[in-house]
Formats: sequence, C-alpha cells, structure tokens
Amino acid sequence: MLFLVLGIILVLFPLVVDDAAWSGFYNWYFSSAPAHPSSGLAVLLVLVMVPFLLLHSFSYMIGTAICFWCAGRFLLRQTKPLISPVLLIPLLGDGYVFAQALPFLEVPGGTGIRPMGWVFYMVSLAMGLTVFGLAYVARQFRKQPNKALWAMGLVLSLLPLPLAMTSLRLMAALKGFELEP
Repeated sequence: MLFLVLGIILVLFPLVVDDAAWSGFYNWYFSSAPAHPSSGLAVLLVLVMVPFLLLHSFSYMIGTAICFWCAGRFLLRQTKPLISPVLLIPLLGDGYVFAQALPFLEVPGGTGIRPMGWVFYMVSLAMGLTVFGLAYVARQFRKQPNKALWAMGLVLSLLPLPLAMTSLRLMAALKGFELEP
C-alpha cells in the first residue's frame, strides 16, 4: 500500500511542481555553493543534485510503473482472477506504454514539438516490454488450456511499440500540436 502511495505521489509530482519552481530550487541550491568550490565539494554538490534532477525528469514514468506494478500484483493475487494472467501481463504493459503519452495533453495547441528524448525512452521501454511479454506468454503455453487466450496474449505482447507511436499521434490529434520532423 505504501508503495502505491509512493507511485501516486511520483505521478502527481510534475503536476504540482512546475518548471519555474524547479528552476528556483536549482538556482537556490547552486547559489548557496561557494564561487569556486574544491573538486571534492563540486562532486558532492552534483551527487546530491543528480537524484533530484532524475526525479524531476522521470517521476511520471517511475510513478506510473509503480502504479501499474501494484495493479498487476493486486489482480494476480485474487483467488479467482478477473482476467487470465496470460492476457493481464501484456495488457498492463500496453497500458503503461499508452499512459506515457498522457503528459502531452499539457502541450498547448498549435505548438511544434520534437519529442526525441521521449521517443528514445519509449522505443527502449516498448522493446523491453515486448520481450518481457513474449517471454512470459511463451512460458504459459503449456499451462494455458485455452490456446485462443494464449494467442491473444501473444498478439497483445507485440503491441507496445506500435501503441507508443500511435498514442503520441493520438495526443497530437487531440490537442492540436504539431510533431516536427
């Protein structure tokens, strides 16, 4: 339960802390350091700041991963599962990939963006989730009596990469921002 609360806090962190507040914190932190710190102090200042930089950049991605992981654990622990695990695991991966495009709803309409970093992380993430989903579903072949469910799980395991790009284009169509080449 505490892990789920942490995930929710991480998801909400970018919504609560805007870029101006973050820049203010960053400026305050480094303005309190001496003008020419020793190399040891400089390394220490950077090492303390790196987790905060990662938190600012990746809190939504980490928070949604925690929330989807908790949802999967909850659904898999049921005595009579609502959905077969051979479908649930790929569906959770697909849902997670789709959820990563939701922050683009904050982009104002008519803005031109080039989300190259997002695309890199999403392709990496989608490829990893595809491999994990295919490996999980392949292991379930002998355990799954219904081969149609197994085949559907196999197809769902192949969807993260197309879903990542489709979700970005969907957000662009909904909000009216332009994806620059």
